Amino acid sequence: ENLLAVAQESFWAKRNRSRFDVDQIDFVFLLEIGMKVLVGKERDKFMVDLIRQCSKDGFVSKRLVREAVRGPVHEEWPEEERERIVQLLFGEEDEAVGFSFPSSWSRNVHKHDQPSAKDLMHVY
Repeated sequence: ENLLAVAQESFWAKRNRSRFDVDQIDFVFLLEIGMKVLVGKERDKFMVDLIRQCSKDGFVSKRLVREAVRGPVHEEWPEEERERIVQLLFGEEDEAVGFSFPSSWSRNVHKHDQPSAKDLMHVY
């Protein structure tokens, strides 16, 4: 957990200097570290808070979505857990139109890096 504390301190110091000093890669790296060192409700809260901040800053990328859906580094979520995480982080799928990410969540990400519903699928 010391690794996570150092990563969070570095991330927030960088982010607080200027909103645009961080990018989608910074969010991905912090997500990966948190997913590796935290478990259970503590991990869930960390992921929700990070995704919320990332969407607020407009840096939700396809890589961030794929990493969150895949599971902790060197493991994979069981299918039920993957579905729970998707719902927890990204909300319910609209059965009529499928899932779509609000454009504001990715407004600072290049178009080719913006997430789509297929990034929620567990196919690698």
